[in-house]
Amino acid sequence: MISGSRTGALTLSTAKLLEASIARSRTSASILEAVSVLQASFSSSIFLRLVKYSRHLYPARLWRPFDLLNTLFASSRISRIGIFHPLLIFPLVYLAFVAVSNHSPSPLALLSILIGIGSFALGYRLSGPFAPRRLRLEDRTLGIGIAFLALGTVALLYDLFQTGSIPLLEPIARRRLNVTFTMLSTLIVPGGILIIAAVGDRLKEGRLSREEARMYSIAAMLVTTFLVSLLGYRTQVIVSLLGCSIAMYYKRVLGAAEILLTFLAAVSAIASLGYYRALKEGSSLGPLGIIGGRTALTLSVYDYLVGRFWLFGVNHGSVALATFSSFFPFIPGSRLGPRTIVANIFGISGVSVTSTLFGTVVLDFGIPGIIAFALALGFVVGLAYRALKAGSTLGVGIFSLFMAYTLVGIETGLVDFNVFTFFFLGTIILLASRGR
Repeated sequence: MISGSRTGALTLSTAKLLEASIARSRTSASILEAVSVLQASFSSSIFLRLVKYSRHLYPARLWRPFDLLNTLFASSRISRIGIFHPLLIFPLVYLAFVAVSNHSPSPLALLSILIGIGSFALGYRLSGPFAPRRLRLEDRTLGIGIAFLALGTVALLYDLFQTGSIPLLEPIARRRLNVTFTMLSTLIVPGGILIIAAVGDRLKEGRLSREEARMYSIAAMLVTTFLVSLLGYRTQVIVSLLGCSIAMYYKRVLGAAEILLTFLAAVSAIASLGYYRALKEGSSLGPLGIIGGRTALTLSVYDYLVGRFWLFGVNHGSVALATFSSFFPFIPGSRLGPRTIVANIFGISGVSVTSTLFGTVVLDFGIPGIIAFALALGFVVGLAYRALKAGSTLGVGIFSLFMAYTLVGIETGLVDFNVFTFFFLGTIILLASRGR
């Protein structure tokens, strides 16, 4: 279906053209050389020596109950399917999001969500013929991860320095963050995920023991999550925890028991950060009230949008274009971000408003837009998952990042420029590796 369409042929041709152009360019050669140098420097760094020493702190007794639970869970049907299988986790989390909300969506809103979930599943199915086995840049996974982490950390430090405070401790300081450096700071997350995927590869090859792999991976997750949390954005904290956990799960570093613990930690992080910010702003809501109220607000906004614009939308692409025009001044279009555009519909200024994964799509193109968007999302997530199942280490990193952003995007949407860039580059690598 996709392979025979003009859009599919154009997408594949574009991926091949970009891949060939990058492969022949001097810039890419210089970047890969710099990545190799950075990887060699990191391998002999004091930080890595400290992390290596941490294997002596491995809590074997504490971990024994988790290993026992993992052994018992391994024979279950869900374990054989995989708890992060796209056709399992995406519908489950989306419906759970609706269930925990204090707002009851209208029948039309609920129907549109079910249509979106079904379209996502169809997109996943359609990705089968395009599935790559070994990805290009596969051997550079660790180096790319280190480069992303280093570049993101430098951008973060500069961003905090010019801001003069830490947004995590002073939420109002987020308004003084530099947009470009904040976007670059989010490279920390894919960097940590790719490093964990590479550690898992060394566990599989027998170059690391399970104890060492666990301590290295957890250290990478904690450092990644701590660094990105300084920006004060809950989204990046949850993406970091989820993405790193997914990578550890599929690399057999952690089992289902630890994943459940991490999930509870992620929910606690959402509630705690929200509660802390609410206290700063004078609210008396408790942590559970924060979650129920937050999801209720998001669903009520979506309910309004789908009830008013469900047929064919109203903006016809200008909201999607705002993802780029709000970041690049030379692109014509709104200088407001997609979430701010949604807020303006309700007469709210100075803040942004989330409208679920499908809210901005409905505003642009109605329910037909939901179908097209969910098909495309299911397709690219399916490509990454199939690369993962074929044994690709880089595929583990790409899928972990895609799935983490998708699950978090159920509430926030996928409308940020950096998120689009991650999905675009990952998809190009997946499509350019087709047939390998």
